[in-house]
Amino acid sequence: MNHSDNRSVMVTVSFVLALVSFASFQIFFISLPCASVSIILALISRGDGPLLPRAKVALACASAAAVLTTVLTVSAVYTYMHNPQLRAEVEQLYQYYTDPDAETGSTDESSKSGEALLKEILSGQYREDKQSNASSDTAQSGTASQNANEVSATLNGGRVI
Repeated sequence: MNHSDNRSVMVTVSFVLALVSFASFQIFFISLPCASVSIILALISRGDGPLLPRAKVALACASAAAVLTTVLTVSAVYTYMHNPQLRAEVEQLYQYYTDPDAETGSTDESSKSGEALLKEILSGQYREDKQSNASSDTAQSGTASQNANEVSATLNGGRVI
């Protein structure tokens, strides 16, 4: 492979990455790395000569995607940080998806703040609490079935059905 072929391959890869980064500008963790690599490849493909026209297009497209992605991400973070209503809605959604008892109206876990709940989840305490609740529920159902057997035995003259 000679120098011209290497340049052509780098320009092609740069162009494809620029298109991918521009098409996925809403997803910053895809767009920014693709745009960065595309810009680097476009500049490296120059070598000793001038930039090829496709390299210039890739450079412009990748730069536009990087700027667009950065502006969109900063705007989203700024909006989230300065809009208490939006933060409350996001926290409510977070609690809905992390609390299995949310739809039943249970207030034992849902009264916690999102930050406290996140700390519990990351420390492992949340899982232990849920497992202990599940085991106590199982023990309660076992006690309930024993009580049902005793009532059945009393009603059936000492025979457990």
